[in-house]
Amino acid sequence: MFTSITYLQSGNEKQQKIYDVLNSLNIMEDLALYNPVLCGTIPIRIDTPQSDLDIVMEVYNFDVFEQEMRSLYGSYGGFNIKKKKLKVLNR
Repeated sequence: MFTSITYLQSGNEKQQKIYDVLNSLNIMEDLALYNPVLCGTIPIRIDTPQSDLDIVMEVYNFDVFEQEMRSLYGSYGGFNIKKKKLKVLNR
């Protein structure tokens, strides 16, 4: 898991393209409130042609989050939100 995406700049061709897209859309900065973490097969170079990019976030008010994400990115083709409830952490 990666909280900074700068390493993608010196990665393989796919990673460099992902870096450019994430930066051009300002995604990590837009999501900063939610502690975004890039994870999955692409960051560790074991991806396949069908691999997608996963960004995991810490969200406590999903309704507000979903509204914000739809406002920012809902017009992009392939935009999708998946809900998965995990163990609740006491902080």
